[in-house]
This record gives sequence, C-alpha cells and structure tokens, in this order.
Amino acid sequence: MAFETGNPSFRVFRCGEDMNEGLIEVFRKHLAPRPEAITASPMEAWAGWRHLLDRDLDEDNCLFIPWLYINRIKTERKIPKQLLRSYCKIEEANQKKQSGAEVLPPNVRREIRDRIIEQLTPDMPPTLTGYGIVLDFASRAIYAEATSQKAAETFADAFRETTGHSITVLTPETVAVLRKGVNCRDLKPAIFTDDESISPPDICNLGLEFLTWMWYAWENESDNFETTRGERIEYMMEGPVAFYNEGKGAHNVVIRNGLPLQSREAGAALLCGKKVRKISLSMTDGAHAWTATIDADFAFTGVKLPRDKDEPHQSVQERMGLIESFVEGVFSLYDIFLDLRSNPKEWAKTEKKMREWVGRRAAMADGDITQH
Repeated sequence: MAFETGNPSFRVFRCGEDMNEGLIEVFRKHLAPRPEAITASPMEAWAGWRHLLDRDLDEDNCLFIPWLYINRIKTERKIPKQLLRSYCKIEEANQKKQSGAEVLPPNVRREIRDRIIEQLTPDMPPTLTGYGIVLDFASRAIYAEATSQKAAETFADAFRETTGHSITVLTPETVAVLRKGVNCRDLKPAIFTDDESISPPDICNLGLEFLTWMWYAWENESDNFETTRGERIEYMMEGPVAFYNEGKGAHNVVIRNGLPLQSREAGAALLCGKKVRKISLSMTDGAHAWTATIDADFAFTGVKLPRDKDEPHQSVQERMGLIESFVEGVFSLYDIFLDLRSNPKEWAKTEKKMREWVGRRAAMADGDITQH
C-alpha cells in the first residue's frame, strides 16, 4: 500500500474514543484467511500492512509508535464472466445433443450454471482487493485509502462493527464543527459572481467555498500562513482545476492544458457561478515541500511527500509524520478561512473582493476546457 511508498491518496477520519494497542487483538479476531481457505463467498477481514494476505497483524510487524498500519481486505474466488459463459454454452450444447432438444428449459440452464460454478470455483485463484489504513493513537486520527464517499462510508461501518468505535470522516463540514464550532447551516451560502441571473445555492458548501477562496487569497492577499504549530508555510495553486456548479447548467468543468488558472475559461466558469471542486496544492515550510490534489470533500490524492536526497529510504514513521504535517497545514489554512467565513462583516468585504476578482478573471487569456 502507498503509505510506506509512493504518493498516497487518502481521507482522514477521527475516532470518537481513545485508541491503543489493545485494538490489535480486536483486529486479529477478524484476520485475513489463509489462501487455501478462501471460498466463493466474499469475505472481508483485516491484514498486516505488507500485503493483503499478511497474517502477521501484531505489534512487532504493524506497530510504528504511535501509528498502527494495517490493511482492510476483501477476498473471494470468482470465475471470470466469459469463462463461465463459455463453459455453460459447451455444456448446454452437449445437453441439447443428448436430448435432441432445440432449446433447454430455464431451470435446466440454471442447474448447468450452478454445477459449473461449483466445479470451477475451487480451482480459481483468489481475488483480492483492499486498501491501507493507519491509526494514530496519539491524535485519534485515522488515515484510510478510501477516497470516494461510498468507500469512506463502508470503511467507517466496518471499523465500527469490528472495534465498536464510531469514526467521523473529516469533511469541510465536520472539520468546521470540530476545530472551530462552525455549523455550515448557520451560514448564508456564498456567491462569487456579479451575474444577477445566477441564483445563490440553497445550502452552504464550505468545501467549494474554501477551495475558491484559497485560490483567490493566494493570488490577491498572501501566499503564506502560520500553522497551529507555529510553522510558516508558503503555498501555491496549480492546474488541472475542476469547477462545480451548484445550480442549473453544466455542473462540472475541468480545465487541464496550458495554464488552467490563468485561462479565460477559468474566469468564465467562475463568472457562471461555479466554484472550485478540485485543484492542485503545493506547500513548503522552507525545508520540506508537499504537492497534492485536494477536492471539496477533503479527499487528498497523489500526495507527493518531501524526500531527503541523502536518505532515499523513508520509514513508515517518517512518512506518516510528513503526511500528518501536510494535513495539519491544510487544516490550519482552513482555520483561517473559517475565522473569516464566520465573521459576517469581514466575510461580506471578502465576498465583494472575490466578485471583483472573478470579473477580472473572466477577461484573461484563452485555455483548454473540457465539460461533462
């Protein structure tokens, strides 16, 4: 999995209760099966971090204090569709020849299919899918390679069923409540265009607003900020950039080629009431540099971590420390946005400035655009 190498993609969760090494034994009660024990029925389980059938889920293998690194897996033996169809057709042809029938009854065809599945399944290689998970016992944070909404919900359910602990996926809305006590339902939805034909959205989407504000602030106010840990971070935005329209019309616009952030199409998308849904973010503290794609649900994809040229191999602890620093950097910038967003007087001024910025953006040079 990518937490120990490469550029990981993940979402962050927070456990409502303290976590400790005692969870290892809990996960071991639902341990990945041995290869020969995998059946046709789908089975979900937990495994060590080295591979999807790693049964060494213990302190010596998986505990990198304060992090526990494991895998969530799904196993089954499954016959490829075309292979199953071919075997069925062969057997059906034999049955027709023996019986002299031109067409086999549906129940006979089902019996043939069931018999072939029973015969072939034990010889099929196991099918494995899974993703990495890192639990931070110190902060109660959980990092999981479950970036889609469905995958995040499935993981949260599986974690609760196994451990009895409820976890919350950290979205812009939940982070706002946890870090600043800000409820998006108490905020008036923002609109960043002076086009009077564009109606404001029905509800406040903090993720879309934050990414759009982050681009604006980087270009017009400051390209650096201070984290909650007192670290000074410089940041920059790059394309590709994806926009989303909360109202009617073309909902998704993606600009990829050329200089997406400086294109006329980017300004046109903003002018039509669209907000940023996904964008590339780079950050540096002077000694380390991170690059990732961030979306409006706080899913982080392709996170490129700092590397020491003199020390090419990084331990799990080192990489997780860098991932934690990156996430805290993003959330610290989000804190700044939330302080502004929850201040009606200051936000009104910012919203006005952003509308003026959108107007200027709409007059810039051409780029390439793809609409869905």
